[in-house]
Amino acid sequence: MDVEKRLLIIGSNPNNQDMLDAFIKKIGYNTFRVDSLEALMDILIEKQGIKLALFDITGFDSRVWQCCRDINRLGIPLFLITSRLNDVIKKRCLNFGINTIFQKPLIMRELANTIHVFMRSQND
Repeated sequence: MDVEKRLLIIGSNPNNQDMLDAFIKKIGYNTFRVDSLEALMDILIEKQGIKLALFDITGFDSRVWQCCRDINRLGIPLFLITSRLNDVIKKRCLNFGINTIFQKPLIMRELANTIHVFMRSQND
């Protein structure tokens, strides 16, 4: 795995995190995994070569949007995963610089293709 291809995975459900982490590694990327908003802030302070953040907002409270803003301000591209997609979430995504939104259940091929295209564009 290329250390330069680090993806930050943020989520509150350990089972979903395990599956997403294994999948991201399987498609060839190194991961950092964060299971709480507090731990996220610690990781963001160091940034640690993160090229992309995948944020499953399901199960988090409204502080999630400030975290999205913080990730955006650091220049880390952000893909959001949500169990429901409505106009409020779409508007917040626009306001907080979220690059792509995925709705559950995830279509893994679509997720992999989007990540690959994005990561290739970062290397150009």
